[in-house]
Amino acid sequence: MFGRCVRLLLAVGLVLAGISLVVPQTPVAASTRLGALTVSGSQTGGKTIHIKVRISDPAPAGGINISLAASDPAVNMPSAVSIPAGATEQLIAITTNPVGANIAVSLTASLDGVTRSRVVLIKAPLLTSLGLQTVIRHGGQGKVILRLSGEAPAGGVIVSVTTNPSGYLAVGPTVVIPAGAHKVSLKVDANLFGSSDERMADLPVTVTASLGDNTFTKGTIIRDFGDEPRPTPTNTPTLTETATPTETATATELPTSTATAIDTATATATATMVINPFIVITFTPTANTSYCNVNVAISGLIPSTDYTVNMFSTNPDGKYPSPKGSSLIPMDGSGSASFTPFTYKKGWGMMATIDTYSSPVFLVGC
Repeated sequence: MFGRCVRLLLAVGLVLAGISLVVPQTPVAASTRLGALTVSGSQTGGKTIHIKVRISDPAPAGGINISLAASDPAVNMPSAVSIPAGATEQLIAITTNPVGANIAVSLTASLDGVTRSRVVLIKAPLLTSLGLQTVIRHGGQGKVILRLSGEAPAGGVIVSVTTNPSGYLAVGPTVVIPAGAHKVSLKVDANLFGSSDERMADLPVTVTASLGDNTFTKGTIIRDFGDEPRPTPTNTPTLTETATPTETATATELPTSTATAIDTATATATATMVINPFIVITFTPTANTSYCNVNVAISGLIPSTDYTVNMFSTNPDGKYPSPKGSSLIPMDGSGSASFTPFTYKKGWGMMATIDTYSSPVFLVGC
C-alpha cells in the first residue's frame, strides 16, 4: 500500500514539474514496393504471351493497381493490372498482333515511381509446310497447300513458288497468304501439252516454296489417264478455302462409273470389265465340283497407292450382295494386283468394289 502511494505521488510530482511520460507505439510497416516483372518469352504475332507482376508485401484491403505500358502496338498491353488484397503477385495473358517483321517490344510496370521493364520479341510468321497432291490428272486440277507458323499481317505474306520443269503446273511465281490467315489452299491446273490423240507418259514435277530462310520441296506426277474427250489445256490457279489443314497428299479423284449386270445366265470364260476409264478387273473361273474358284486380277491402279478391294456374292439377278472377302492392296509401284482363289457357287454372281467404285456383276460358271 505504501509503495503504490509513493509511485502515485512521484507521477503527480513529475506532471506538476512539467515532465511528460512517452509510451512507445507499434512500428508501422514500410509501404509496399514494386518487385519483379517477368514475361513468358518471344512469340509469333497474333498469339498470346503472359506477364507476371510481383510486389514486396501482401496487397492491402481493396488490392493495389500496377500501371502497365508497351512500346509498340504489336502487344495489346492493358493500362494496369490489379493485385488482389493479400496477394503478392498477379499473372495475366496478353494478346499480340501479327507483324511483317520481327520487332522487340519493351514492356513496363510502374508503382510509386518505381519501374520494372522487360523486352519481348514479337516474330513475323514463318513458312512451316508445303502440301502437294501426289498424282494429278492431266487436264485436271491438283491441290497445293502453304502453311505459316501464325497469322499473316496486314497486306498478307508473299511466298515464292517455283516448279521444275516449269509450265506444266499453273502455280507461282508468287502466292499471297491473305491477312489474318495462317494457310492458303490452291487448286492448280495441270497439263502435259501433248498430242490430243495419244496417251502421254507420266511427268514428274517438283514444287518449291520459299519464305525467308525456310524452303520446302515436294514432288508430284502429272498423269494422262486417257480421258475422252481429251482435255483442253488451261492455265488458271484457283484459290479455295479449306476448313482443316492437312499435309497428307491425296490421290487423284477418279471418275464415277456405272455398273451393269451381265445378261448371260452362266459365264465359263474369262470376263474382263472396265469399271472406269483406266481400272480393269478380270474374273477367271476354274472348276471345283459344285463351286468355282475365281481368280481376280486388277490393273490400271495408281502406283504406290493403297486400295481396298471388297468381294461380294449375289443371287443370279445381282441382288442382295453379301460380303465374301476384303483385302487391302499395298501397291509396290506396279499398278496391278491379283487374288486367288475366291470360291463361289455356280450360277450365282460375284462383284468387286475398289474403294468406292464397283465392277459389274459376273455370273459364275466353270
